[in-house]
Amino acid sequence: MNQDTTSQQLKLMADKIEKITGMSVKRDLTPMDYLNIIQNFYENIIANAPEHVYWKDAEGRYLGCNDNMARNAGFASREAVVGMTDIDIAKKLGWPIELGRRFQEEDADVIKTKKPKNNMAYPIPPNALGQEQYLLGHKVPLKNSQGEIIGVMGISVDITQQRELEKQIIDAAVKEKEELNRQQHYYENIIAKMPGHVYWKDLEGQYLGGNINMAKTVNFSSPNDLKGKTDYDFIPKEDADKVRETDLRIMRTGIPEIIEEIVTLDNKKAIFLSKKEPFYDNQGKIIGLLGISFDTTQQKELEEQAQDIIVKEKEQEERIRQQDYYENILANTPGHVYWKDKEGRYLGCNNNMAKILGFSSPGDLKGKTNYDFSSKKMADKIRETDSRIMRTDIAETTEEIAILKGNKKAIFLSKKEPLHDNQGKIIGLLGVSLDITQRKELEKQVMEAAVKEKEQEEQIRTMRIFAGGIAHELRTPLSAIVGAGSGIVKFMPRLVEGYTLAKNANLDVPLIRNDHLEILKETAEHIVHEGEYSLSIITMMLVTAQNANIDDKKFTNLSMVNSISEALKTFSFQNPDDQALVHFKPENDFQFWGDPTLTIHIIFNLLKNAIFFIHKGQKGEITIWLENQKDKNILYFKDTGTGIPKENMARIFEGYFTTRDNGTGVGLPLVMRIMHSFKGEITCDSVEGEYTMFILTFPLLKD
Repeated sequence: MNQDTTSQQLKLMADKIEKITGMSVKRDLTPMDYLNIIQNFYENIIANAPEHVYWKDAEGRYLGCNDNMARNAGFASREAVVGMTDIDIAKKLGWPIELGRRFQEEDADVIKTKKPKNNMAYPIPPNALGQEQYLLGHKVPLKNSQGEIIGVMGISVDITQQRELEKQIIDAAVKEKEELNRQQHYYENIIAKMPGHVYWKDLEGQYLGGNINMAKTVNFSSPNDLKGKTDYDFIPKEDADKVRETDLRIMRTGIPEIIEEIVTLDNKKAIFLSKKEPFYDNQGKIIGLLGISFDTTQQKELEEQAQDIIVKEKEQEERIRQQDYYENILANTPGHVYWKDKEGRYLGCNNNMAKILGFSSPGDLKGKTNYDFSSKKMADKIRETDSRIMRTDIAETTEEIAILKGNKKAIFLSKKEPLHDNQGKIIGLLGVSLDITQRKELEKQVMEAAVKEKEQEEQIRTMRIFAGGIAHELRTPLSAIVGAGSGIVKFMPRLVEGYTLAKNANLDVPLIRNDHLEILKETAEHIVHEGEYSLSIITMMLVTAQNANIDDKKFTNLSMVNSISEALKTFSFQNPDDQALVHFKPENDFQFWGDPTLTIHIIFNLLKNAIFFIHKGQKGEITIWLENQKDKNILYFKDTGTGIPKENMARIFEGYFTTRDNGTGVGLPLVMRIMHSFKGEITCDSVEGEYTMFILTFPLLKD
């Protein structure tokens, strides 16, 4: 064998050792080194095996063992066991010699038969703690490399704990059986002594068992006497047929039933309340019937007697209930219900009557008369009415005035009629009185309101006539002023030009300063502007007075910023401080369809109201701003004056409603009418003491 072949074989051997042992092996060792590695590997496995591993020669001498075997045999090392026999070890450990001989006989049998011996149990002497020990042994023939048997190899396992567990299992099984027997006796004793009649039958109706009560009821001395009997043995056939019919139905349907059974026992009728249900075996198959019955004969008799008593008690309770029912209705009837005897003494009343007279309950009024809580004059009048009704036997409805507790005057509408006994004799008077004080007061307020409304309507009608008259009277002179002003505006340039030419020609003309000439031209234009504005105001007064529609023929596209700026420019502020209160933000301008004069009127009205309430509250300022939204444009007009009381918010756009001493109540209603003519809306938001904000919404103009 050449050197290369040897090296290749050594490499293969190293690979195989690594695969077997899982250890890393060098590749430059000799064959003997590799054999020593393998031998040490297997010796290490055997040495550390948890069982007792050993091997002996044909004469029974130990050739070797693992650490567990040596340690449990009382030797310091494995080498100390070599050459010993089982008898030697038995003597050393103080075990019986017979045990050592048994081990040797088993070894000889393995060598002779050439077959292994497995699962051999050895009881060995107790350990130092006095605990019994058991070994389970396995032995096989030990052969040399030629296959010749040269001894025995064995493994022994300590099965002490396993044997102890087996013993515990056996003991537990015995105890369980004893407990089952005890429980069976316990339950049999319970069933035997259970109240009622407990029994169970097979499918043919034969009794399989029962308790003592069941046996005694059918005149047997012991429950065992029931076995094999049927109901036909101790009750009449007719009764037994009914019982059997019920039992068969329950066993057929598998549905338990609670039934009342009537049978004859010892020529006496007996009633039983029975609960019966199917009797199943361990596989869930119905094999009979189980029942428990209670003798309810006496109970039924007592129930019948009790039922008679209950019926009578219920009738009495119903009479009392109805009496209480009607008394409760009467006590809580609306109005004041009362009844008196012929002498005028109160016999009773409802809660309202007692309460209104200052009593805590109706019982406190009994025996009292009207003289006890009314003036003599008032009581005399009531007594006169009551006596007349009882004398004539005719009911009456009257209005009565009473002075109640706290000297409070009340008016009652009273219906009174005679009170008769069962024989129709008049024994007093029955009355029902309703407090109509509030209704009378309401009627008075309604009448006063009607008068006031009529007066207001007349006042409005007169105001409209008066406003219309004034408007017509003012329109003529204002039209003349506008016409004259327009003429001045038209000819003023020529007059100025003529004056200038005369002055330049050194003619004798009065001196007029240039700035005065400019003032004259502006004054004429101002007269025309104010006159036209006044005429539009008169037109709006006529519209308001006559409740006419606003003419939209002259409407045009307007700029909101320009309209507000013009209004602020022409508004007559009382002083510069008032003008400083106004803050206008001209951003977000938008176009709207309307009339310039009407728009200015809207701004004027809101300005006048805001300034008035800022002066009244001695605080605040005015802010005006614009907002463009997707579907509309909005003008916000906000002042931080006194705000509007919550109770007035719903009426601010109502015609002729005003809270100002010199107000007319036509301003905001006209503003709303103008906004509607512009196809817009106006709303108001206010918190009293904080602010008032008007929101004017304008539609987007179509292209």
